[in-house]
Amino acid sequence: MAPNGRGLLDSFARFSPEVADAWRNSHFGGFSPGARQAMADTAIQFDLAGGESVPLTSTATGFPVGTCQPGLVVDGMLRVYVTSQRRQVTTRYAGPGDAFGIPTLIESNDNARIEASAQALIDTRLLLLSPATLTELVSRDLSVAQATITGLQSSLRDNLSLVAENVIWPLRQRLARHLLDLAVREGPDVVVPATVQTIADATGTVREVVFRLLKEMRESRLVERRKGPLVLLDLHALHQIAMGDPDGV
Repeated sequence: MAPNGRGLLDSFARFSPEVADAWRNSHFGGFSPGARQAMADTAIQFDLAGGESVPLTSTATGFPVGTCQPGLVVDGMLRVYVTSQRRQVTTRYAGPGDAFGIPTLIESNDNARIEASAQALIDTRLLLLSPATLTELVSRDLSVAQATITGLQSSLRDNLSLVAENVIWPLRQRLARHLLDLAVREGPDVVVPATVQTIADATGTVREVVFRLLKEMRESRLVERRKGPLVLLDLHALHQIAMGDPDGV
């Protein structure tokens, strides 16, 4: 049997079955068996209701595992964001198999510290990892160091892409891109389980501007507001707008 087969299931036997699948599909899947077991032994499964947030930085307190919190999304979706002077900037979205909180393991001086948090956009299950165990393993287990570097590279690409979009792209294009990124299937519909304020924070603007753009999109039959979340009606047209197609609706 493959190295990550039965051994992986045994390592995460005390968690829900989805945890092993998320681990396998993440960059943590490259951990050696010993390192994987050490992480599993010190991990906690944690459920977040849609809209709830958790702190990721070492200036926050009161979180179950530690104050500098790495973890893995098992199912659901997280919005990772930084806060400064009451303004939020979304840096990435994390879905099943995506890690979060790894960069905050690196200590910095107080003047350079960034307040980072993660918000569940829908009901989300997390595997919270021990920062002490992960930091110790990085220093002595090559498989952990390599997997962590791979995860940091992926996170950096996501962050740079999102920041570049928020600086360079026209706002309507950014909005379409974020709506598609946030979309989930709900029965026959494709919906966006996020508030207008969350979308505004993600696109680097204010609620009033998002309201106006969504109104224009409703008039063009791209989206529709029903009871509850926003419903995406024309995915093809939204994709065209998100890609910067001048012929988009």
